[in-house]
Amino acid sequence: MSSNKVAVIIPVKNGASFLGECLQSILEQDFTNFQVCIFDDGSTDTTPEIIDKFSIRFIQRGIDFRHKREHTSRGVGYAKNQAVELSDAPFICFCDADDLALRDRVRIQYEECLRMPEPENCLLGSFFCRVPDGSTSRFTSWACKLNESQLYTQNL
Repeated sequence: MSSNKVAVIIPVKNGASFLGECLQSILEQDFTNFQVCIFDDGSTDTTPEIIDKFSIRFIQRGIDFRHKREHTSRGVGYAKNQAVELSDAPFICFCDADDLALRDRVRIQYEECLRMPEPENCLLGSFFCRVPDGSTSRFTSWACKLNESQLYTQNL
């Protein structure tokens, strides 16, 4: 069992054009008590090489980096579940391969969960922004305005 508090879960398929920036933003977190669990769902581009390159960087920083690859794609749900299976931390932080995390994201979300009466049953979301600015503006506006009860009832 790991002593890591948070598992950053990253499913990816053919993410070579943006995965490096995503992993760099996770590598630069101001919180280090986490592990990265990445599942490559049958990429045919250079995604595996990017994962290998960043694996070394995370390990050098003392961050547990776990990854698995399958050669055939089984879908994003399967990939997320497989990445979760790689983890053994009590808290999970989902991060898509084309997301960039602010430097304090993992720490702030972890600390916020700990403030809840039952942190082990915490589901935490956060605001986000799109790059370029204004892309998918209707979705962004809708998702960032959900109240607590809507977080449990809305379908994407």
